Amino acid sequence: EVLNLTLNEVISLNLHEIFQKNNSSNHLLEEAEIALTECNHVIISHEINDFLIKVCEKLESDAEDVGAEDFDICLSKLCHENPTAMKRVQRAVRCDENNAEHSDTISMLQNLEKLIYDLISGEFTEWESQVIDALANTVISLTDEAELDEKTINRYGLLAEDLNERLSILSQTVVNESRRKNIERKKVAVKSFEENMQLLEQNIADSEMELQASIQDLYSLESISNSLINQKAVQKNVIRCKAIAETNFRNFQCNEGLVSWKPNRIEESVVFIGFENTNIPGLSFSVEFGGDHSETSNKIICNARVERAISLDKNLSSLGTRKRKGGLLNYSENSINFIEETLKSTCHELKNRCFESSDDICLAVREIEWYIGRL
Repeated sequence: EVLNLTLNEVISLNLHEIFQKNNSSNHLLEEAEIALTECNHVIISHEINDFLIKVCEKLESDAEDVGAEDFDICLSKLCHENPTAMKRVQRAVRCDENNAEHSDTISMLQNLEKLIYDLISGEFTEWESQVIDALANTVISLTDEAELDEKTINRYGLLAEDLNERLSILSQTVVNESRRKNIERKKVAVKSFEENMQLLEQNIADSEMELQASIQDLYSLESISNSLINQKAVQKNVIRCKAIAETNFRNFQCNEGLVSWKPNRIEESVVFIGFENTNIPGLSFSVEFGGDHSETSNKIICNARVERAISLDKNLSSLGTRKRKGGLLNYSENSINFIEETLKSTCHELKNRCFESSDDICLAVREIEWYIGRL
């Protein structure tokens, strides 16, 4: 008979049912839970957790990681060392389930498995008891230390409360003293502030008075400056007008005697021109040029008049003479009357004339001068 039993054939026997039926309670976790519940202390709970972590690490480190290949190797080793027993197992696995040999073999293997399980379970229970004892000793030691620490903490707590009370009284005393000193400092500061305020108010009042005086001085200076500016402008205008007057006077001196007329009076809207240099004895002829007083007209109106300068009853020798080629031409009374009537007629004609602009005045004056010269 060839021995070639496989791992799958062994697994098909369902020998693991004993593990499902014989699940033992975990005493270590139960004891740890009881200790955590009874102690209810942070430090002890922390130490118990650390203890359980170390136990778990120990179990994990002692556990062997066994795979399917390891079981195959173990099965081969058993077949090599116990060929007779393993052949019996092989026949039981491969025969019919109703066979007596199959039932006996399965029963034998289950008994063997139970023995092995009881052995391992006993060893684990013993180890678990040792761990529980160690945990109990640790908890007792920690409990004693915790009680001692608690008493020490209570004693120091009472000392701390007493010290805190003394510090509170001392702090209140310091606060009261500091408050009193602060009030005194504030009183001094308020008094100094009031004095400074009074000094500042006085300085402000003095500054306002100085400012008002400065403003008055500024106004006076501004008035003087404006007066000086106006005076300077008037002086410049006087100088300019003087220069113009001198120029006009020189021009007048150059033209004096060239014409037989001169302006007797010049007003804002009226010009009086006299023809006195005509060598007509006893007669004075003048023309007035003035604007129209109506608001809708801008025309210039002309008025002329003739006056006798002296009475004709006086001696004719007192009348003017006119030079003519080295001789004298005497005017008779009839000649003077003729000239006077002619000039009156001319005055009547000039009265009906109107001019559009001031440029027409020059032409009119020239025309009258030529007319009198021809007369």
